[in-house]
Amino acid sequence: MSQDDDLKAEEKLGQEAKAFVKSDLGRLFLGRASVEEEAAAHDLIDLNVYQHQTLEGLRDAVLTIQDRVRAGRMLKTYLQEAIIIGDQATHALSTSEE
Repeated sequence: MSQDDDLKAEEKLGQEAKAFVKSDLGRLFLGRASVEEEAAAHDLIDLNVYQHQTLEGLRDAVLTIQDRVRAGRMLKTYLQEAIIIGDQATHALSTSEE
């Protein structure tokens, strides 16, 4: 594959990521991720440290809350990265044509 082929593939990936973000499924996933992140923040604020008999139990409770947020954040990050890479490829292709 040539560099232009790679850039075209990255550009297409970025366009697909943008389309996914705008799609019903994309909005559902991103919306659920935001709702879950907000709920996890409330759960962390409301976490009763005295209900855990050991530090390990408290640590596990905090890690469980953090894990609920990680998946949604990773989805957002991957989509943002794909869009940025696609935009950079579009710019590189347009400047190479000039």
